[in-house]
Amino acid sequence: MIDFEKIKLKQSELLKDEEDQTNYFTLVKFNVGEKTFAVDIINVHEIIEFIEFTPYPEIISNHIGIINVRGEIIPLVQFEKDYNFKKNEKYKVIILEFTMGKLYALKSNKIQKILYKEKFLLPGQTINLNKTPAFYLDENLFEIYFKDSL
Repeated sequence: MIDFEKIKLKQSELLKDEEDQTNYFTLVKFNVGEKTFAVDIINVHEIIEFIEFTPYPEIISNHIGIINVRGEIIPLVQFEKDYNFKKNEKYKVIILEFTMGKLYALKSNKIQKILYKEKFLLPGQTINLNKTPAFYLDENLFEIYFKDSL
């Protein structure tokens, strides 16, 4: 004999599991100095160990210079104009791609992948990632930060 109640119970458990999984965002959390930012993993093109960069011949707001990654020239930008990485400080470069083919590199002293459970995320929202407040960035906010130089 078929136990329909058991089947209904199992179906409701499966649906609940699916609902729980759809509320997760995979974010990449990164630090620039004391500030913490987060972006959707979809916007992360690549993370690399820091390589030498070529400074711009003239001062451009929030731009440090350019890097060459496998023949592709990518602008190296920074959020904090006054934040300088020390020579001995270990850091990585996170390469972001918000628009197809438009890459930007940022130096970071700590990068981490995080699963974040929430119904939705708003750009500019400060979110709690493992008890650390992080500023959530999207394409529009990124362009606002660098509007003078993009």
